[in-house]
Amino acid sequence: MTLAEFKRRLAKRTPPAQLSPALAGARRVVVGGQRQAGHRARADDGRGRQGLRAVHAYLHRVEKDDENARYWYRRAGVPMATGALKAEWAAIARDLLAQSR
Repeated sequence: MTLAEFKRRLAKRTPPAQLSPALAGARRVVVGGQRQAGHRARADDGRGRQGLRAVHAYLHRVEKDDENARYWYRRAGVPMATGALKAEWAAIARDLLAQSR
């Protein structure tokens, strides 16, 4: 699935079939389930761990909780983002989609 297809499917009530936990978290961020996305990131079972951590870091950045965001970016192994939130979400989603192929 491409990023454009993923974005088109965000408007639907039900998520696309067989989304990884990290992609499901990224989807929930957009459809208004930030808390659920964060819980998914914390309940990581070891599969897609870096992606879940990136989503969790992003959520803390959205909440303007920079201290926790820095912690989760470190756990994800990526530098803390400083650009536009929409661009960061798109980059995370694009990376997760590429990993799921």
